[in-house]
Amino acid sequence: MRNDELISKAQSVINRKTINGRLHGDVGAALISEKGDIYAGVCVDTPGSGLCALCILLLADIAVGSCGTSTKITSKLMSSSTEVR
Repeated sequence: MRNDELISKAQSVINRKTINGRLHGDVGAALISEKGDIYAGVCVDTPGSGLCALCILLLADIAVGSCGTSTKITSKLMSSSTEVR
């Protein structure tokens, strides 16, 4: 998979919304596991801290047995007025 395809996958899961004053889903991330599986996720803001999109993906990667050794990881940030790669 090319980098631009992985970036598109990260961008496809972004769904920015505010819930109880907390912003969720404004950062998307995607990774390719050692096994070739593709995972995508978004950040989640919680009262104590939050979970960034990359942390969520690494946890998913570890949960399926890849031990956080994915071959490619990318993230995409969407703010209200600009896009950052």
